[in-house]
Amino acid sequence: MKLEQPPSEPSDGEEEISQGEDEEDDDEDESEEDGEENNEVEDEEEEDFSSKESIRKLLEPFGK
Repeated sequence: MKLEQPPSEPSDGEEEISQGEDEEDDDEDESEEDGEENNEVEDEEEEDFSSKESIRKLLEPFGK
């Protein structure tokens, strides 16, 4: 029983190269995700402010 290892060896080399590229992509994805998370936090703060402002406008007729 002979296993055809020589063809699998070059594919292993190709896999290593592709893994290296994937790792770089993962780093970029993480930085993008971090940026998105920061934007979400800022959006929430803006929403809180706008909701407080709208509540104040609604309460103005009642003198509060």
